Amino acid sequence: MTLTATGHKLLPPYLRIIQGDGIDWQTVPQILQKFKDEGFAADNLVFGSGGALLQKLNRDTFKCALKCSEVIANGEVREVFKDPITDMGKASKKGRLTLQLASSITEFSEDDVYRPREAAGGIKGGTGFLHFSADGKYVTVASGKGDPEKDLMVNVFQDGELLREWELQEIRERADLPLGPFCQKSLETPDLNDSIQHPVTKDHAHRVKLRRFHNLRNLSKIHCCHPTVLNLMECWSLPTLR
Repeated sequence: MTLTATGHKLLPPYLRIIQGDGIDWQTVPQILQKFKDEGFAADNLVFGSGGALLQKLNRDTFKCALKCSEVIANGEVREVFKDPITDMGKASKKGRLTLQLASSITEFSEDDVYRPREAAGGIKGGTGFLHFSADGKYVTVASGKGDPEKDLMVNVFQDGELLREWELQEIRERADLPLGPFCQKSLETPDLNDSIQHPVTKDHAHRVKLRRFHNLRNLSKIHCCHPTVLNLMECWSLPTLR
């Protein structure tokens, strides 16, 4: 270890520290200040640049993650899950899973509905095995208690073999919202007036027209010169637009 011209400690050139977790515009100066206070040079550190330095959209935005839920060890089936004390919202589902329509579950008790542990000393992994979606249309049945015949999921990759394959356009259309950027209707020239079917107030009509443009925001070219467009940038962040 050597000293820089400013008197800070510097590691040998073959050794550096990489910090990539939790990096954003607020934590970078905090980390650098801590290094300075401890007498270490900033050259010791390399920052990883991820989504937090951009729009801060990442896999946690939609709670998207891939986790192991079941293993077979020496012929014995075992449930696998995570339930970190530091973030109980990241608890994963246990055992063999099936995704079913909620209407297919006709008989169950309140104890069957999943509940996360309430505190660090609670039951690890929570209780219950029915994980209902927010809209109540679907339910993930955990712990192997589901009906495989009613499973909406399909095997795509298994034992090194690709079982199902889709084109990118198919995936886009399946994941798209009504009148979203990949919907065929949204690719047509929009007529802002066709969304007004009944007499409405001027303010309501303005908002309906704005919603149409909000759905088309990802198009590279829109052939329209409606006055609403002139104020589009000003109204884009209106909290009342839904």
